[in-house]
Amino acid sequence: MPLNPGRRSHEGAPYSLLTPLEDYGTILRWYRDTRRRFPAPHPNLTRSEGTLYRQIQTDSVLTPVLGRHIAPAIYETSKCTVCRATRGTLAHILQCAPQDPAPSSIRELPVTVRRAITSSDYNTQKLVVQCVREALERQRVGGASPLGRSAGRPT
Repeated sequence: MPLNPGRRSHEGAPYSLLTPLEDYGTILRWYRDTRRRFPAPHPNLTRSEGTLYRQIQTDSVLTPVLGRHIAPAIYETSKCTVCRATRGTLAHILQCAPQDPAPSSIRELPVTVRRAITSSDYNTQKLVVQCVREALERQRVGGASPLGRSAGRPT
């Protein structure tokens, strides 16, 4: 039976070193917890905020670069819609402002965002989600609904 010396169970209580994991559900949770790289979204985040938080963690946010492949009718180019000079990756759009376009050499997320995606704190997670939402709003193509949602679907 696997024993987990330093991890916590899904309830947050530490697994005991002396008690073996006996039932299937506990063993399955143990394996899932040991594979987890990032913390789960905080339970107080709304469903859409939690989804966006997971997308930030996995670098799968609908930016112009990804949108070009998913919705080519809306995202005709992978260029940033603010500066129109370089590819609109998540790292780029987070650092690109209309008055001060970001350089094209940006490849990594800002340090504050990289720290926030590994945080379990509600306020930190909420702040990074709001920051990314604002950046995505700046990237909206005329006529596109926010965050790539279809017009007929409730938010």
